[in-house]
Amino acid sequence: MSTHRSLPDTSREAQLRLAPHLQRREELVYSVVARSERHRATAKEVARSLGVDLNVISGRFSELEGMGLLRLTGVRREGAREWEAVGVI
Repeated sequence: MSTHRSLPDTSREAQLRLAPHLQRREELVYSVVARSERHRATAKEVARSLGVDLNVISGRFSELEGMGLLRLTGVRREGAREWEAVGVI
């Protein structure tokens, strides 16, 4: 007998609805950083550029870092860490 419990149908449906939005937010965050001066921006700058609250996009930075698309520069501006898009020409 398996101890694995599957998600209720409503939870599965919610996951399917949210997945494209999460991916889209990652694309938006990366795009703003990549198009910024010197391909660098802080989360505050990205949020301001997208017209959203910081908490809406802040988690996307570590996800993009894990994918190798963003890296921290070690610089702080406006009390926020600066991120750099990797592989942008």
